[in-house]
Amino acid sequence: MLNNQKKSITLTAESVITVTEGDTTKQVSVEGYSCTISSENPEDIRISRYQMGTEGKKLYKEHREQCRADYAAFEDAAYVLQDEMIAAGTE
Repeated sequence: MLNNQKKSITLTAESVITVTEGDTTKQVSVEGYSCTISSENPEDIRISRYQMGTEGKKLYKEHREQCRADYAAFEDAAYVLQDEMIAAGTE
């Protein structure tokens, strides 16, 4: 028997760094961010961050400031979404 179905909204993003090696330029995902907000209770929010792959881990130290700024922007976006969901539920 299927019980306790729940709906949620998920927001994801990545901190991407441009790396140039010789004549080649590529985009490397250094860190990922995820947020899940319960549709039934928007006060229930979970935000996480994680480093992406071996190359991402190596680049993180060099680009820590950018990753921190990206994470702060992601948190802001997540809380704006949460506020919108809370406001929509109280109208």
